[in-house]
Amino acid sequence: MAVTKTRKLPLFEQFFAVRRFSSALAFTADGAHLLFASNISGQFNLWRVPVEGGWPDQLTAFSDETVRGMGISPSDGTILLCADHDGDEFHQLYLLDPDRGWPEKLTDEPQVQHFVGSDAWSPDGTRF
Repeated sequence: MAVTKTRKLPLFEQFFAVRRFSSALAFTADGAHLLFASNISGQFNLWRVPVEGGWPDQLTAFSDETVRGMGISPSDGTILLCADHDGDEFHQLYLLDPDRGWPEKLTDEPQVQHFVGSDAWSPDGTRF
């Protein structure tokens, strides 16, 4: 009599353990780090990783907002980012000191779509 060995089925959760990245990608003003938006934490937040590699630092900890774009001030490295609430695509603006703190919300217009790209700042880094 032949014995059939039952194959162990893969865990359902392993199919959802996928890290995704968005188009928000930029180098810091000094070129030492790469900033990117990813769902490593389960929500698209802003992360920073040294160009030499290693595990990234999480710069935002949004749970209901999704980081969609960013621009870096060439003068001091301040980050201007846009994020929408629960995927509503009405992006609001936030200002973030990359070395400390929580993003400061600059706009609160739920029916306005603000967008930030890599060229958001003036060349001297004083205006966006």
